[in-house]
Amino acid sequence: MRHPNKIYAVMKTLLIILPLVLCILGSCINKTTKLELEKYKARAEIEKQNMEIIRKWIEEVNVSNFEILFEKLFSQEFQHYFPSNAEPKSYEEYKQMSQQIYPAFHNLTHTIEDMVVSDSKVVARVIARAIHGGEFYGIPATGNELEWSAIAIFEISNG
Repeated sequence: MRHPNKIYAVMKTLLIILPLVLCILGSCINKTTKLELEKYKARAEIEKQNMEIIRKWIEEVNVSNFEILFEKLFSQEFQHYFPSNAEPKSYEEYKQMSQQIYPAFHNLTHTIEDMVVSDSKVVARVIARAIHGGEFYGIPATGNELEWSAIAIFEISNG
């Protein structure tokens, strides 16, 4: 049987060491939690910036400011996928196509209905409205009001 003073000394030592060990462990867990929180905040900030880029893109389309669209918001590596095309349109092909499409549809506006972001990708569901006020691929202007919905998936790189 141990001597009561030795048991008391061991318990006293444990009572001093145990809180110290718990503080150290708590500090490590706290640092890990802080690092995870910082990563989350950084990712959330990038995602917020990516959503703002798409909002800006929609605003520039709505005012037919194609110089800003093509010179500042599109990458030369840009590719536009249409469901009806097997191959994506390149930057230059889409730029040429836009110069034919957008003048044919007056008062073109896009309204963002939903936007979802994950890392570098932004998905926007929009409603587009326009008046067929100019020739479009040989079809003369009808003056008809048009409305359609679209889902666009954007991938943002280098801001």
